[in-house]
Amino acid sequence: MEKLYTERMAQTYSRHYPIQVRIARFENCYGPEGTWRGGREKAPAAICRKVAMAEDGGTIEVWGDGTAICSYTYVSDMVDGIYMLMQSDLEGAVNIGCPQYVSVDELVATVAEVSGKEIHVEHVDGPVGVHSRNHSHVLMRAFTRWGDGPRFS
Repeated sequence: MEKLYTERMAQTYSRHYPIQVRIARFENCYGPEGTWRGGREKAPAAICRKVAMAEDGGTIEVWGDGTAICSYTYVSDMVDGIYMLMQSDLEGAVNIGCPQYVSVDELVATVAEVSGKEIHVEHVDGPVGVHSRNHSHVLMRAFTRWGDGPRFS
């Protein structure tokens, strides 16, 4: 709620005073210096940690049924997106993120493949987080230089 409230305050301020407001809405961001333990980590970090700790041929627990999908964007792509947004003429809220969506099971399979391990998954009850939202891809589509990389909508 705080994010939406702040967006609305900034937009209201821009209607009353001569200031341009550009709001970047981020999809799941990951990369170096991100939290990787302690329960506050993003799914990619949590899966990487679990696979790293598992024996080859071992089993990791994954909350939910593995079908939840998300889009993940690397931190440097996020920074590029913020820079491009600030250099643009767009005003208001813009979604910044990667156009590829992956399921939790696909994420586990990718991490296991990169690790060179055979990993089995046990789906358990637990919080699965917010399922991916259906973002509009209209704004800044032509403005991006990444092709299939980060998107702005």
